[in-house]
Amino acid sequence: MVSCSENNKPSPQNNAPVDTIAENKTDATAEGKTLFLTNCASCHSITKELTGPALTDVETRWKDKEKLYAFIRNSQEVIKDDVYAKDLFNRYNKVQMNPFPWIKDEQIEAILSYIRKMQHPQAVY
Repeated sequence: MVSCSENNKPSPQNNAPVDTIAENKTDATAEGKTLFLTNCASCHSITKELTGPALTDVETRWKDKEKLYAFIRNSQEVIKDDVYAKDLFNRYNKVQMNPFPWIKDEQIEAILSYIRKMQHPQAVY
């Protein structure tokens, strides 16, 4: 199996701080951008398919937000029991997404907020 990066753990050199999430929505979007660029952008674009799928409307493609969060943390665990996740894995040449077990719900939400903002820049969230 192939991984998008060599490192599955956060480090000061290649990942955003994991203990800081801003309370302000603008700051949360900035945090989401940093997290996205640091951890996701090597394999995902918001609008184009790369190694992984484009992330436009990613939240609407999952029936359950908890399942999406679980997939982000450890896709291989979700693929075992979820038809959609298994299909996604197969459609993208069985390239394994890096696990992010350290990522907090607030950080995932910040990333998703950034994605929403980038796909609909005029919308207010």
